[in-house]
Amino acid sequence: MRGDKEGKVHMRIAIAQTAVEQHRFAENLEHAREFAGRAAEGGAELVVFPEMFLSGFHYGENKKALLAGADFVWEVRSLARGLGIAVAGSVPALDPGMDRPANRMLLASPAGEVWGSYDKLHLFGVFNENRHVHPGRSIEVADAPFAKTGLAVCYDLRFPEMFVKMALRGAELIILSAAWPHPRMEHIRLLARARALECQCFFIFSNQAGVETFGPNAMHYGGCSAAVDPWGKALCECAADAEDLKFCDIDFGLVEKARRQIPALGDRRPDVY
Repeated sequence: MRGDKEGKVHMRIAIAQTAVEQHRFAENLEHAREFAGRAAEGGAELVVFPEMFLSGFHYGENKKALLAGADFVWEVRSLARGLGIAVAGSVPALDPGMDRPANRMLLASPAGEVWGSYDKLHLFGVFNENRHVHPGRSIEVADAPFAKTGLAVCYDLRFPEMFVKMALRGAELIILSAAWPHPRMEHIRLLARARALECQCFFIFSNQAGVETFGPNAMHYGGCSAAVDPWGKALCECAADAEDLKFCDIDFGLVEKARRQIPALGDRRPDVY
């Protein structure tokens, strides 16, 4: 992270597009550590992982592990601290009083502190996520040192209101972890660009790549993770249907420039809609 003469912040971000094995927790962690290590070696200050990147979506095994003492939040923090790089991604988390684990998006600092924590608001009932996951209750805009950063997870992407609220709270960067499957890959690519454009901020998403089986059914995740600038332009994009690691250099001065040139957020009519 560095600033120019006007104090604008520049930083390098890595997108880690990984495949995830159901309830192979140790293997997933080592896989993530490999990608995060490569990101750090490449000069990235933040690496973004997909949804449920340490566990996969076997809800029963995930809950069993949590009840037995597994702490995926701690693992994310330890991963960040061990490599000296900020880490973002979603994991299962079970707090006291919860009947079901949350799908928790974390932004951990290079020192292992939690800069931001967000529980997925919109649960994908088509896949019965609402039966197995504790819903979140609020949006999150983290006060990270590089930028105010909104956090979101997968299906949230279809609900523009929450992203506009993040922008109104000052978000200059929004990070989304996803497990977005075929045949709807064009949706995530289009919606990510739309969210960046309407919120006039950087939007980065990391999507799983690979196949996850659910009994006789299989889910094919399509990758295509990307970083999008405030004008809706894709700065980098990962491969389709394969693991990948991409780097992107971001100039947060573009956020102020976009919002100054087209003050759409200030021209909203909340008195009408």
